[in-house]
Amino acid sequence: AESDSQTAIKLDKKLSDAYYNLARIYSMATDPAFRKGKEAVQNARMACKLTKNKSWYCLAAAGAAFAEVGDFRKAQQAQQMAIKLAPKHQRQELLERLSLFRKKRPFRRRTPESTARKTSTAVLTASQ
Repeated sequence: AESDSQTAIKLDKKLSDAYYNLARIYSMATDPAFRKGKEAVQNARMACKLTKNKSWYCLAAAGAAFAEVGDFRKAQQAQQMAIKLAPKHQRQELLERLSLFRKKRPFRRRTPESTARKTSTAVLTASQ
């Protein structure tokens, strides 16, 4: 997924979903080898910029990215914006993430799904 997203960006720098995917990988992975906080924030910011802060899932990825680098104030702000824009069936999961950010904990996702927008099968895990 990482290399596919990077290739997609090389082909078209305006593909918000590719930046979103990288932000998710770099901030939410349960395997620390994949987490890259600074890159997560950069990609999340680009995804949000391209969607003009109107994409709930890009904002949620931004929340996770900010939490990954320890900026829990910005993580909470992004998450609150995501909650306002999200479809009703996604809000509970987003509220649970907000609770983690308030406790100064990052969000980790173990995910079998292809994209967070289509299904919500995430398992919240507290960071060690």
